[in-house]
Amino acid sequence: MTLDDFTTTIADAIKSDPEFRSMDMPFHLGIPPADQAGKPMVPCVTLDGLLCIDDKIGTWTGNLNLWGDDMSLSFIQLSQRFLRILDGTSIVQTSGFLSRPEPENAINRSLYPVRFYITA
Repeated sequence: MTLDDFTTTIADAIKSDPEFRSMDMPFHLGIPPADQAGKPMVPCVTLDGLLCIDDKIGTWTGNLNLWGDDMSLSFIQLSQRFLRILDGTSIVQTSGFLSRPEPENAINRSLYPVRFYITA
């Protein structure tokens, strides 16, 4: 699997879930894109913090981030749903997520440390 295959698989997994599909949840590398005023365009999923642990067997780590503007408990429920989506793929290993709310910016984020295996 290549990095392109990995990102396509994650994007397809997001689109396969009816709730995420109804929110038109885009997938980006890096940080969420911003609108003209500089406010992040959420909800979305991003991938950042990529690190190649062992280039001989293709072990990589990174962070998948679920972004939203919902500061309520329903965002945690959505985060748990996204964890189940990740667990349903055969390419990602994760053991949970960290909640990273930014109330001063009215942005909520769940961070999923992941490990995956890709080739060049």
